[in-house]
Amino acid sequence: MVDYLLARFSGGGVFIQGYADDKGLVAVGKFPNTISGLMQWALLTVDTWCKEVEMSVNPDKTGFVVFTKKSKCQGFNEPQIFWVKLSISESVKYLGVILDSQLTWTKHVEVKVRKAHN
Repeated sequence: MVDYLLARFSGGGVFIQGYADDKGLVAVGKFPNTISGLMQWALLTVDTWCKEVEMSVNPDKTGFVVFTKKSKCQGFNEPQIFWVKLSISESVKYLGVILDSQLTWTKHVEVKVRKAHN
């Protein structure tokens, strides 16, 4: 069933990675408004698929990170899913790995060291 969702993204400019019930969407581009438009299209595609198969996505558990070398991402419209606007986070956890907006391992390593000490 999820294969149909994955197939909808082939050639669309948005990459999707899925494992069990975790999905990751990645939109790549040079301009923030282009990327936010691609991500909004991707989230609308997920929204439509969820309605077709009578499933849902919990927006409260949905993370959204902008990976960039710039200190601020201006001109980026925050996308929404199921009529809930997603706010930009500094980091997101995907399959046990913490990814931060600067793509450093600092936060992930700190969490793993804290767990090892406990």
